Amino acid sequence: MAEDRRVKTAVRRPQRRSLCVEINADADEASAASPGALSDEEWVDSATDSGSNTSGQSKQGRSGGMDHPRRLQDDNEDAQGLEVLVAPLERFEFDSWEDLESYLAEYTKGTHQSFRILTKNTVTARNAKIRPTGSNKPLLPNEWVNYGKTYICTHSGTYKSRGKGKWKRLQSRAMECEAQINACVQVDDAMVPTFILRITSARLVHNHPVNKLTYNQYPHVRTALESDVVGT
Repeated sequence: MAEDRRVKTAVRRPQRRSLCVEINADADEASAASPGALSDEEWVDSATDSGSNTSGQSKQGRSGGMDHPRRLQDDNEDAQGLEVLVAPLERFEFDSWEDLESYLAEYTKGTHQSFRILTKNTVTARNAKIRPTGSNKPLLPNEWVNYGKTYICTHSGTYKSRGKGKWKRLQSRAMECEAQINACVQVDDAMVPTFILRITSARLVHNHPVNKLTYNQYPHVRTALESDVVGT
């Protein structure tokens, strides 16, 4: 039976999650990164503005940090207050960052989502903080380069008007969407030690339409489509 990847909606507001338990202690290492291979959209981080408003939201229908579908999206539904839940991830462990991002590229294409990298935590910075403490945490091999990454929806952030008008532009890329995927390198076997890259949390709820038509309008997708046409 073919996999059901239809977009579904629910009336709930998502809450942004932290990268992973250990990265919380290294939060000051995180800094905004240049656009990743998944998207090239502009964004303004809105986590601070939205965090205080979401702490009291209901957690009904959530399991293990993953969101589950409730009902089918109506294409004519008013976008205001919309919450779209997409098909869940099927893989959570990877051999490398390249392996993860190859999977995410395939997954986001199949589900018509667009993510970009918000933060990167480097192995060098993490190891430098651990060494002076005398901690028994194993140091990560330098070949991983990055210890953790946060991927956010292309519609994350708050719209910034360039004019003096008080009304928000209706068709804005920044729509305060809080869909987010967090991944970090973790110890797989402390005795050896060996390491593995894991997706530690996934917030797959969007506050905007998620469909093929919208997906094909993203600049990086449109450029790829135009290249395919030229090559045929």
